[in-house]
Amino acid sequence: MELTAFGSLSVSGMNVIRESKLDARKATIVGASLAVGIGFSMVPDALAAFPFWASALLSGVPGTAITAIVLNLILREKRS
Repeated sequence: MELTAFGSLSVSGMNVIRESKLDARKATIVGASLAVGIGFSMVPDALAAFPFWASALLSGVPGTAITAIVLNLILREKRS
């Protein structure tokens, strides 16, 4: 049951990303955020030297969200 819900939610999210107009800035934010969140979840030993709270913040959904927020603040949008 949970796997079906996760798959449905993932496909919905991918459709939103696919239908939006991604420029280089937005593509960088989405790609890097997903890489951090998914990457640290798939290789948990990468954060073994850090305390538990740091690994909890950097892996999975929190890591994805925090990375997206930080990159959104750092990579400012060009104003025309």
